[in-house]
Amino acid sequence: MNTQAAAASITAQLSDGRQTTIQLDGRAQKSQFVHELFPGIGTSFVGSMSLTSNVPIAVLALRGTFNQSNDFIMATVPVFSGSTSTEPAVVPQIADGSGYVTELILLNPAATPITGTVEFSASVATDRGTNTTFPYVIPPSGTWTLTTTGTRQFASITPAAGNVAPVATAIFKQFTGSNLNFEAGVPAVRAFTRAVMFGTRDATHRTALAIVNPGTRTASVQLTALRSDGTTVAQKTISLASSGRSAAFLDELIPELPASFDGTALVESTTPVYAITLRTLVNTSGTFLVTTMPLVDLNQPSPSGTSYFPQLADGVNYTTEFLLLNATAASARLQFFNTAGQPLPVSVR
Repeated sequence: MNTQAAAASITAQLSDGRQTTIQLDGRAQKSQFVHELFPGIGTSFVGSMSLTSNVPIAVLALRGTFNQSNDFIMATVPVFSGSTSTEPAVVPQIADGSGYVTELILLNPAATPITGTVEFSASVATDRGTNTTFPYVIPPSGTWTLTTTGTRQFASITPAAGNVAPVATAIFKQFTGSNLNFEAGVPAVRAFTRAVMFGTRDATHRTALAIVNPGTRTASVQLTALRSDGTTVAQKTISLASSGRSAAFLDELIPELPASFDGTALVESTTPVYAITLRTLVNTSGTFLVTTMPLVDLNQPSPSGTSYFPQLADGVNYTTEFLLLNATAASARLQFFNTAGQPLPVSVR
């Protein structure tokens, strides 16, 4: 999406060197598959794509998969923009067994090769063998993948001295037999002591939370459920030992949570922890589905200015649900635009 009034000229380049140019009028939006941008890419390309624009743009990346039933399944994958980091990152939950598989994907954002290690909390079986620690070497703009074959642990990604950290995401996959039910992209996260997240509990939806304490001290983590107006519903404190992990539904962590709840949860810890949050759904066919949800670090500066959703999916069995979370005393306005950048009337409920 071109966020500016001036036209955008965007160069898209694959990690194998192939490139093409995208032209976008002011405020215009375009959605394409990579194979539509690069018709000769074939069906076996694995790598990354970089985008360079003459004006600021907003980008959303999705990975699409057709399952055995020919259903089209989407999962978000990260878009990296900004300064690199040398700090370790953690994937607080690795889902495996009972039909689950986790694919870990590392992307090198640097112009030079990077090295480091992926370390699991216990010895695990993967497509790269069975071990606790797996070294990675990633060329510039390259990727490195690992798929679990039997573990429910957490993973730490630590760059070698002098190396930047890779952009990391885990793809949770759930199968019934050979049929893929869903994929959920879960980014690796940084440590925090105070954060807020969305929370839901009703007949079909539940919020899940996975927290890891990698430190040497016990972490006391207080969870506070808040209604949509910011008033408190219930509180609960859990204790996480050194290298301890908790993965449960929010209503299991806070038993007093009402049967019908739609609000937020404040997460406050006495020592830095890592966490991810998910929203689950049981659809009308009885299939269990999962999607990733954000967790906002309240100790980091709140973003200012305009934020963009580069894609609105509506019609032909698609709908889009917008969730807005106010971490400060602020107001916001939600505006919709068509692909030409003109105001778009949208029916909401």
